[in-house]
Amino acid sequence: MGLAPNVHQSGNNQRTMGMTPRPKRLLRSYFVEASWQAIRDDTVMQLHYRKHQGKNRLFN
Repeated sequence: MGLAPNVHQSGNNQRTMGMTPRPKRLLRSYFVEASWQAIRDDTVMQLHYRKHQGKNRLFN
């Protein structure tokens, strides 16, 4: 499927920045929409999202 985390490493520092742009666009959009649906409907997912919201932005 081509899904892989986008990881930036330099020395002892490591940062995970979401999915790489490698997967097919349609498949990626399905995963994004499914995750938004999970965040809307599942309280555990909502808490996890709110806890980590804003931590993994590309341009901090």
